[in-house]
Amino acid sequence: TLHNGVEDGLLDASSGQFQKTVVYVGRCDENKDVLALVKIMLTTGLFNEGYRLSLTGGGPEVGRILDFIRKEGLQEAVEVHPFARDVISAYQRGSIFALTSRSEGFGLCLIEAMALGLPCVAYDVPSGPREIIRDGVNGHLVRLGDEVAFGAAIRNIEADYECFAKEARRTASLFSAENTGRKWSEALTAGMV
Repeated sequence: TLHNGVEDGLLDASSGQFQKTVVYVGRCDENKDVLALVKIMLTTGLFNEGYRLSLTGGGPEVGRILDFIRKEGLQEAVEVHPFARDVISAYQRGSIFALTSRSEGFGLCLIEAMALGLPCVAYDVPSGPREIIRDGVNGHLVRLGDEVAFGAAIRNIEADYECFAKEARRTASLFSAENTGRKWSEALTAGMV
């Protein structure tokens, strides 16, 4: 399989020290199920433990997400930012990237987050996250719909954050523009594409 590469600028940026902020950057639609992430952090007690959530993106579900945040009084715990071209600053708002998609393609957002040293927690859907996340090494894969395990996976990353972050960066480097370009060139030369 040939994948898209990650911009070299992301590999040179830094996310800094661990902070109890989980990040999501991407489209807010029914399939991405970002509202599920807010609910997971609420029901598993992560907000009570000082965790925060930073959401960056747009889409048809933003209104529902904002309504839920207001209804539950989570305005201090959850930030919602409109989609921005500067994805680096969006990822740098936290230390863990979470993806609650019900299905996923390749998951370039995971590579972008890992390039900045953010370990990732995602549902183990048929494709995408399992091509990138090595469970227990650079993040965690969670059975689809297991909210308790998803919350526990976020907590687990905090316990060994430096190792997870190091492995996340290493994984992202495999998808650098240079490495991806070389793979595409080899495939074209071999007549595979």
